[in-house]
Amino acid sequence: LDAYSPLKILARGYSVMTKDTVPVKDSTVLKKGDNVSIRLSKGSAEAEITEVIHGTENEI
Repeated sequence: LDAYSPLKILARGYSVMTKDTVPVKDSTVLKKGDNVSIRLSKGSAEAEITEVIHGTENEI
């Protein structure tokens, strides 16, 4: 279970992006000028969306 801890997942390089405290799951909810919060394993960041690029769910 420890390996599936949200903090362990963040420590592997993943992050959690939220817009108005709601997790952002895909780019369709974003638009230019939106402000988002990004949670990292050590700290966080605030960002403004400057461009939205829509892709497929399998695209990384």
